[in-house]
Amino acid sequence: MKVLIVGAGAVGQVYGKHFHDGGAEVSFFVREKYAADLRADSGQGLAFYPLATGRRPRRGGAELEPVRWKGFGVVTDPQAARNFDIVLLSVSSTALYAGQGRWLEEIIAAMPATSGGTLVMLQPGLDDREYVLGKLGPARATQLVQGGITLVAYHAPLPGGTAYGDRPAEAFRTPGMAYWLPPGQPATFAGDPARVKAVRAALEAGGFATRSSPDLEKENIVGMPALTVLVCALEASHWSFDELLSGPNLVIASQAVREAVAVFARLRGVSMPTMPTWLVSRPAAIRLILRGSQYVVPFDFETYLQVHFTKVGEQMHQGLRDFVRHGADLGVPTPAIGQLLGQLA
Repeated sequence: MKVLIVGAGAVGQVYGKHFHDGGAEVSFFVREKYAADLRADSGQGLAFYPLATGRRPRRGGAELEPVRWKGFGVVTDPQAARNFDIVLLSVSSTALYAGQGRWLEEIIAAMPATSGGTLVMLQPGLDDREYVLGKLGPARATQLVQGGITLVAYHAPLPGGTAYGDRPAEAFRTPGMAYWLPPGQPATFAGDPARVKAVRAALEAGGFATRSSPDLEKENIVGMPALTVLVCALEASHWSFDELLSGPNLVIASQAVREAVAVFARLRGVSMPTMPTWLVSRPAAIRLILRGSQYVVPFDFETYLQVHFTKVGEQMHQGLRDFVRHGADLGVPTPAIGQLLGQLA
């Protein structure tokens, strides 16, 4: 099997490594300005650090040794997509729309319109799936498989020093990609059963846990809105758990979560899940999640959230704007989401 990963960021690299570990031939599609450095990485090997739940790489302890991955391909021509069985879109939601999506159209046009030409998207935005389906067209809609990201990956070590508080540097032998596959949280895929089966088999052969879903978007009715709102509330609180949990943004965030779930449920034509929404939108539950993360997550969660979501901040802000826009169209009030957007502006 041949797999093309569009984008060579943290998530794309981890997916690529596991496809490779399962026996697939993997290449990355990147812009020309990144190709030379990535080809050099292919020769010397990318460094990966699989992290274990509850065990952090702390300063003063033994340094972690990296796992190296060499020999992946690098392409810059969208026409190369014709040679791959799976094309995985591992870019931000906002990047999908860059250049009116002409780059995506070129990739899709080059892909074989057969059982082997599977397009996998990982983007979570409210309108992303419909947008990609629009680029595929009705005749090729079954080629799309939608995936949900459950892994966490970041460029290690996370920064320390005064910019992020007095946090110690992590103990890695060399810079590389640290990643964590949360136990009991397999990556989920939805779409044509045969295509989903092929994607899952390729990943599971490389040690990546997966499962199938009949409707991934309906499964995410609570999780996606809650994540979007809470990350933006944390940003509005200067990326400080203490400030968020002790200040007015905690109440605003809890109200905004309920609004966002209501919009998502109305947009997808399903009933708002009362109990799950109540649980994740309670201030006490938000406190428990953030405070409890230090005992489960094997890295500095607070710093990770700032570093990662600053990079994809526009995607998160656009997510809030989409909730407001769809809420206005559907008659669902979103005043708390508007308050968060006002702070971020």
